[in-house]
Amino acid sequence: MSSLDDRPPPPPPPPPGGPGPGGDPYGPAPAAPTPARPPAGRPTIAPPRRLGRRTPAPVSTSPGGLPTRRRWGRFAAGITLALLGAWVFAAVYVSAGKRVEVLALANDVSMYQELTREDLRTVRVAADPSVETVKASQADDLVGRIAAVELREGTLLAGTQLFADDVSPPAAGFTIVTGVVDRGQAGPSALVPGRQITVNVIPKQQSDPPVDQVDAELYSVGDEDENDGKRQIEFIVRNADNTTALGDAARDGRITLGVPGQD
Repeated sequence: MSSLDDRPPPPPPPPPGGPGPGGDPYGPAPAAPTPARPPAGRPTIAPPRRLGRRTPAPVSTSPGGLPTRRRWGRFAAGITLALLGAWVFAAVYVSAGKRVEVLALANDVSMYQELTREDLRTVRVAADPSVETVKASQADDLVGRIAAVELREGTLLAGTQLFADDVSPPAAGFTIVTGVVDRGQAGPSALVPGRQITVNVIPKQQSDPPVDQVDAELYSVGDEDENDGKRQIEFIVRNADNTTALGDAARDGRITLGVPGQD
């Protein structure tokens, strides 16, 4: 006689769905459920973008799949043009602001008057080659020079406004007159500096009163102009009532020069 412990264990219960075909009590495993498809015509909503660092822009590639090289030639050309523009601006700025020290008149100086150190002062002006000036370092060399023209306070001093060191100004009571003579208005013998000459005035109109012949001393003679043949001259005359009229005629070129005894 057997006990309860000697009996075989009962078979396991069949899985849900009942026995499968072929008498298999367990049958095949059930298939996974298929996800539901969205309704037709409704667009699929893209997932929201996650906030955070931006992703780098894609690098363009060559047909071979390699990244393209940057155009360093254009970059270098741009840098070169920028540097060149900066250099030109700096050069123009420096040249525009460049100033030099020159001499100006601190007082009025009359013609034939000696310059003193108190008559000169130093000023700074922009460098301009077209304007004749005297460097401030030459101030001591100009002391004692004679003014050849009227010098006005505040004007820049030029070397042509003074007599040369080896030239004596006219004596008291005499004046230097500047004029112009054309070809045929003065013979070669009359155009010698230091020679005694006679100056004749040509009236502007026939009705103008004649001017007496004036004795003078030729002071300087300029070169003949290649275009019109005129020469600039300077002569010394004694101060008289007709000195002003003589100066006007000389500047207009309405004079003739002669040599006493050869007229």
